[in-house]
Amino acid sequence: AIKGRLTTEEEANQKLIAAKKSAQLAETREVVAQFPESWKNVYSSWADALDKISSIPPQTTAYLEAKNLLPQYEQKLQLAEERRIVEQIGEEYYNQAINYAKQAEVFETKDNWQEAVEYWQNALNSAEEVPNNSSYFSKAKPLIKSYETILKIAQANQRFLDTIAKARQDLSKTCKGTPKICEYSITKDLITVRLTSDYVDKIKKTAKELQGNKDQKSLTQLEKHLKTLQIALKAISNNAKIPLEVYNPQGLKVAAHIPNS
Repeated sequence: AIKGRLTTEEEANQKLIAAKKSAQLAETREVVAQFPESWKNVYSSWADALDKISSIPPQTTAYLEAKNLLPQYEQKLQLAEERRIVEQIGEEYYNQAINYAKQAEVFETKDNWQEAVEYWQNALNSAEEVPNNSSYFSKAKPLIKSYETILKIAQANQRFLDTIAKARQDLSKTCKGTPKICEYSITKDLITVRLTSDYVDKIKKTAKELQGNKDQKSLTQLEKHLKTLQIALKAISNNAKIPLEVYNPQGLKVAAHIPNS
């Protein structure tokens, strides 16, 4: 019985020593642990230590020390798991941010600013979701600043495209008629409107006839039409915040407008 008792004591003592070794390894790993994989290893070491210490029989001398160490190991195991989860979340959001940013860049190369804005916003949101107590936070922090800047540029480009699209739509409405009033082109720096020969000829012919007939009422209406055209073109220029130049059919500049001037 005494021999059996000694064997039990020895085994218990060996388990305690092994548990402490695993705990020591876990603590060493904790010092350098950063990303999910290394925290998995920390967790494994604490789990191993806990497993060994939990198997020490109550009737042994080693059990007294094991009893004190058990709650410490349990707490350490829980903390390691919590940290592993934080690191996992950090990794997922960081990688997500990088992937969204790559996709946003692809959309930019295609001048698809609407999608680019959406993906830069997603990239920024993901980077901001990286927990500040995870190892990925130091990698995500500079991305946040960068993505904010790039997002603003993408949004500005999208607004410009929207502005151009609206200006084109308005110019299309303004220039249509029988005969067609004008042709137009638009860049970020200039709206160019060229009056058509048919339109100018019609205006001249109509004005001449009305003057010959002394039809003042119709002449006033014609002047009103020309004034309305002028106002419409200026409004388009003002709304788009893009300068306007109007040319006659021969290519001579007949009017110009600086937005909101």
